[in-house]
Amino acid sequence: LMPSSYTVLLNNDLFRAAITQQARPILMDIAEYERALEIRSFGLPKSGRTYYRPRPARGKYVASAPGQAPAIRSGNLFRNQGRPRFIAPLTVERVINTEYAEYLEQGTKRMAPRPFVRPAVETVKERFKAGQLGRF
Repeated sequence: LMPSSYTVLLNNDLFRAAITQQARPILMDIAEYERALEIRSFGLPKSGRTYYRPRPARGKYVASAPGQAPAIRSGNLFRNQGRPRFIAPLTVERVINTEYAEYLEQGTKRMAPRPFVRPAVETVKERFKAGQLGRF
């Protein structure tokens, strides 16, 4: 009995196109889910100091404490959570269009971090680890 051998040749272009076609909707769902988690975190209860909103807004608001997602004061950060978009076939980008988002996320010498991106990313990673792939 002679051993059999087989050779499998993949058409890389067709293989890449098939993977891309199936992955793109999943990648967009993941990016939208992460964005929704970030936006939702702004509305969670806060336990920081109570302040008056600057003009033209009125009334009091409770600031976030260190480690909590930022509170909504002016709504600028909340409104500028960019929509995800493809910048390459399998690369999704989302821009948060405020000059201070990074300072809130990372903290500064004078302020502890108010993370909102990292917790959302960690939630998405945990769902992957738990096998909860697919449509979010």
